[in-house]
Amino acid sequence: MKIITVLALFAFAYQLGALEGSVEGKVSYFYPTNNTTRGSTKRTTRGLFDDRVLYGVEGAVGDQLGSYHSLFGYVGVNLYPSSGRTNQGTRTKIKLVPIEIGIKYLLSVQEYVNMYIGAAATPFYVHTNDDSPFVVRKRSKWDIGGTFKGGLLFFPRKKHFFVDVFLAYYLMQTKFSDTDKSIGRKGDISGLSAGGGLGWEF
Repeated sequence: MKIITVLALFAFAYQLGALEGSVEGKVSYFYPTNNTTRGSTKRTTRGLFDDRVLYGVEGAVGDQLGSYHSLFGYVGVNLYPSSGRTNQGTRTKIKLVPIEIGIKYLLSVQEYVNMYIGAAATPFYVHTNDDSPFVVRKRSKWDIGGTFKGGLLFFPRKKHFFVDVFLAYYLMQTKFSDTDKSIGRKGDISGLSAGGGLGWEF
């Protein structure tokens, strides 16, 4: 509900003609920074998550602070579906949905190139499905983390497509509580994301 409210406020401000905006689709390679999550190259451990593709969409609105720099607020929704096997050989699936709500600072470095850095609060939803008979088969939880990112925008012009090349770090840690079948455990699903996007500036 809060995200819908923020988007509605952004849309209202844009209708007043006060702000610029953009929408973008993204695809990136996600590299878990935790050894247990990522797994190792040993045959005895395939790791929890084998797939490494993160999909996302992002909307941003903002205004120029001067001739060469701007400040934007943005909301991004990402999806990371993956699966793998534990040390015992049982299959585990995960769906991770990080939602970014933050700001980006843009600096024009050339006529057709902008550089940016950003930070966001990142509520995230995680759902796991484990085939092991010794743990809870399905678990879901919301938690909150953070995102730090930077990148380059190529051909950033109004009413024009642009290309985004970026690097981001997602800080996401959670803990599942104890149940009658298993002991609660912490999960570190933080990771680096590097990729690209295609968007439209209006």
